[in-house]
Amino acid sequence: MPPLRVISWNTANRKKRAQDQAGSLISRSPDLVTLQEVTHNTVNTLRESLKEGGLVHTSFSEPIEGPKSRSYGVLVASRFPFKPLSPLPVPWPEKVMSVIVSINDSTVELHTAHIPNGSNNGLIKIETLEGVYSGLAKESSIPRILTGDFNTPQAELPSGEVVTWAQKISSDGSVKMKKKLRWECMPADWDKGERRLLTDLSEFGIIDSFRSLHGYSVTGHSWVLKRKGEIKSQRRFDHILSSLRSLECRYIHEWRENKLSDHSPIEAVLDINHS
Repeated sequence: MPPLRVISWNTANRKKRAQDQAGSLISRSPDLVTLQEVTHNTVNTLRESLKEGGLVHTSFSEPIEGPKSRSYGVLVASRFPFKPLSPLPVPWPEKVMSVIVSINDSTVELHTAHIPNGSNNGLIKIETLEGVYSGLAKESSIPRILTGDFNTPQAELPSGEVVTWAQKISSDGSVKMKKKLRWECMPADWDKGERRLLTDLSEFGIIDSFRSLHGYSVTGHSWVLKRKGEIKSQRRFDHILSSLRSLECRYIHEWRENKLSDHSPIEAVLDINHS
């Protein structure tokens, strides 16, 4: 069976670029697409354009009207038919989606999540990470893929150490736990929550596709903070994790550089014949 091409992208609710976003996605001939920060303003253009490109099976998580933080949903698009799975137990259900995809004689679970950022949403971030983890932290005979914008980590060191937002990097490069956070949460508990997906899920065979191929000697990023045209920081917020073997994995920076979004999408080619 041919490998699966999967793309995950935070599309940043860019209504005027939705058509171009869909065209860029179709140009890569993906089998599965997961999108974050999709709204009622962009979903119809994205959905119809992706269908024209062969991704005829789609589902949208229907964000709620009201606060901006709840106005973003997620969209799944697939060349193959799928059915919904029980949703992951998170506080804001529009931030996640879980489906089971039928691919010829095989099935694959596909999960996507947009983890709210901590600076604006506090403990909701950790509760969402814990919810996604609790829904997936079990053995499964069915291959699983988890994608999304996790808003973590803060950094990754060449040694393989993951630095969370509960930690600080000193001027000498050493990493220490913060003494106190802005929220009513112990730094150690926040740190544990942020590690749930990137490190803890590996115990259940759900592995970081990018790091499994490239190790930590290669710097990866999907989001860039600039001030006055100068790069201040680069973060690897967007991820594909899977129990399937990764054959390829890369970030498509050209789309972000062309201002289609403020995030670079992540693309992985997964071997459905070997988990």
